[in-house]
This record gives sequence, C-alpha cells and structure tokens, in this order.
Amino acid sequence: MVRGAASLLLIAWLPGALAFRLPVWHRERRAALAAEERLFWQVIISLAISHAGVLALAAVHRYSFGRLLILDGLVCFGLAAAARFRLRLDGVRPGRSAILPVALIALSCVRFFPPSEYIIGG
Repeated sequence: MVRGAASLLLIAWLPGALAFRLPVWHRERRAALAAEERLFWQVIISLAISHAGVLALAAVHRYSFGRLLILDGLVCFGLAAAARFRLRLDGVRPGRSAILPVALIALSCVRFFPPSEYIIGG
C-alpha cells in the first residue's frame, strides 16, 4: 500500500512539482496562482514528463514500471540539482474551496476501495 502510494506520487506529482518550482520564467507569477491551480499544473506537467518517459523507454524496447520509477527519480534529482535545491515557492495557501475536492477524494476512497472487484466484475 505504501509502495503504491509512493509510486503514484513519484509518477503523478513530484516531477511536475519540481519543474513548476524551478527558478525560471516568471516564478513569482506561478507563486501567485491559487493553490488548487498550482496543484493542477503540477499534476499535468508531471504526467507529461512521465508519459514522455514511457514513450522513450518503449521506443528502445526497455519499458517496465520499475524502470519508469527509476527514470522519474532521475528526472526529479536532475531538476532539483539544476535549481541547486532552491525550490521553495512561497504561494497562496489553500482556502475553504479545497475542502470539496478533498471530501470527494475521501468519499471515493471509502466507496471504491477494492478496485480490483470492479475491474474483474466481483
């Protein structure tokens, strides 16, 4: 369970979060965005990076989930090293508008917890 959550964070959030926080191209404008919008862009950028990695690994016939995790980890380390580990982004804190998405996610986790049963028809 913990390994799956860590893998999900590494693929779907961390590379985009680091790329979003790079000190280039109007960083202060990105910091001024609402917290929900910053999270949206971090996830979109991260998925684009991960999909590019999947396609690159598949092009050389070396794709596996473990290799994708290693590649995403290397990309994260490279982004952090390129920024000299200065990735702090002082932005607007989440407000009350973040309660609804968090509540929907929590409800979905409780309601649809064993996803394999839905996939295999159990």
